[in-house]
Amino acid sequence: MPLVDVFWQIREDEAIVLIGQTPPAARYFSYQSFVALPPGAPGRIGAPVGDTINIGTVHTIGPDRVNQPIVIIITGHRETERRVRAALRGAGYPDAVINVET
Repeated sequence: MPLVDVFWQIREDEAIVLIGQTPPAARYFSYQSFVALPPGAPGRIGAPVGDTINIGTVHTIGPDRVNQPIVIIITGHRETERRVRAALRGAGYPDAVINVET
């Protein structure tokens, strides 16, 4: 299995968009990004960024929050978020399933 680089940077005009489904029935699930020093930097630190998206806060459709469509936008720029959200709406994703990591 190839290694995946878990360290990334994005510019103001970039976003990471995750599209899929929430997990199957579980007592708890969450999505969270972390900020970290790059490999080789003195000391390793990982701190959560913003609020977690979890089973109690996730935006999706349907009566349950499991096995439901979800979109997560990760960006640090409001204009980029607005543009990505508009593109997602244009592709048929309703606002109800769009989550933004704050």
